[in-house]
Amino acid sequence: MKSPALPALISELKFIVHGHGEGQWYAIKTPDKRFLRVGRREYFVASCLDAVRTADEIASRVHEIDSGITLTEQEVVTVVGGLTRMGLISSPDNKPSAAAVSKYSFNPIYMKIPLVDGKLLERAGAWLAPLVCLPAAILIGLLWVVAAMGVLANWDWFASATGKLFVSDSWMWWGLAWLVLKTAHELGHAVTAVRVGSPIRSAGISLIFMAPVPYVDLSDLWAIPNRWQRIMCCAGGMLVELVLAASAALVAISTENASVQYFCCALATMGTVTTLAFNASPLMRFDGYYIFSDLVKYPNLYTDGQLAAKQFVLKCLCPWKATQQRMTPTLVLYGLACYQYRIVMMASLAIGAILAMQGVGVALVAWGAYAVLIVPLIRWWRAQQSVATRLAQQAPAIPRASANPNCALDAIASGTNDHCEKGCNANSSLGTTTASPSQGMLSNYGGGMWSAAVVVGVCLLLLWVPAPIQPSIPGYIALRNPQMIRCESDGFLGEVFVQGGGAVERGQLIARLSNPELEVELLLKRNELATV
Repeated sequence: MKSPALPALISELKFIVHGHGEGQWYAIKTPDKRFLRVGRREYFVASCLDAVRTADEIASRVHEIDSGITLTEQEVVTVVGGLTRMGLISSPDNKPSAAAVSKYSFNPIYMKIPLVDGKLLERAGAWLAPLVCLPAAILIGLLWVVAAMGVLANWDWFASATGKLFVSDSWMWWGLAWLVLKTAHELGHAVTAVRVGSPIRSAGISLIFMAPVPYVDLSDLWAIPNRWQRIMCCAGGMLVELVLAASAALVAISTENASVQYFCCALATMGTVTTLAFNASPLMRFDGYYIFSDLVKYPNLYTDGQLAAKQFVLKCLCPWKATQQRMTPTLVLYGLACYQYRIVMMASLAIGAILAMQGVGVALVAWGAYAVLIVPLIRWWRAQQSVATRLAQQAPAIPRASANPNCALDAIASGTNDHCEKGCNANSSLGTTTASPSQGMLSNYGGGMWSAAVVVGVCLLLLWVPAPIQPSIPGYIALRNPQMIRCESDGFLGEVFVQGGGAVERGQLIARLSNPELEVELLLKRNELATV
């Protein structure tokens, strides 16, 4: 029996080719004005989706178009699954894509609020666009060199001044410096976008854990074929921040005003450390990642890295199962580094929100954890239940389902291929080889035992291997029930008979005090007694 036909793409998609030789990629503009990036392999698979071809036929057709691309049926289904999650696959009821529906949904971790029209920002950026030129770049380089030399020459003072920034009452200074830097950052993106001819859609405020951060929507930037212009536009914001940081450092070491010094030190610290740690990092989808992906000519680096890391973990838990994604060591290491960096960054933001907003921060973190962790699990469980329900309903109609493209769409959209494997054609090439129930039970039992052993081994390793960084907390040691002994009369310490920190017994002489006034008074009393 024939494998199920895969669904077609939605209509009115516009593809823009970006030629990088073997690293050629494509920008897709959707009807709801979103820009998506896909690689050469994904583009060829998408171009063959017509609701008629099966996964095997699409794999053969892609190989005919480009003999250097060889895909399996499972890889084709995986690519179509990615296109489905992007909202590029048509559905029977013509519902809007999930990305378009959730574009302005409320998210306590990250949410955008557009405030300024892009045309207005383009007119404002046109006044500063002439500054994006070679002479300005030379002056910026000289400014960085002078600022670095000034900071190194006054390093002791600068280190002492920046050390005073981390106090409990400095949040207003940090907030003001953050707002100035991020506003300048987004203005730098807008000016460079106008300079390279990229339209600006809008600008506004994005809320990260309810903290306001300006943003500029430059989604149309990927329509520009020149990758160096795209790199310059992505780097424009960071360059402006570094210029402000260098200028602030020079002002801080030149002025005597304490308030100006404090604010300039905050600008210099935040404009360098946070910019390089967050915006310039290629491990998150910030400016540094898009610059890095254009430099290495790998448009889907982040997505492929995440998939490779996931396949690597699954391969460790179930080594006998075949991998569905290519796993090069570099890609796996990059994906694992992205996961670790994202966890550290989200944990840092969560801790910062709790420390800054106390109870409100705890509520935001709990809400964000629910949205990020619990909601996807609920959706996955509902998808599995939906697949099981459709499988039970369509079981009597297996022959008719084999040619229905909606069968493949349902299975792909729900993240599983079981529906088409079992409900459409149990012996098709999309399915797996037939196994007896006893073999399946043994495989599941062995897989569960191996996975449990790996998890237990990792936990034991984390418990017994000493950490390279040992946390330290300042404190002091005190007696459980300390007793303070005071003399009934005042006096000067004359002689001590015990050592500090030593043990004493009841009745033991600890020290001898001297008080001349009491001694004279005692002598007079004794003389009076002697005369009586």
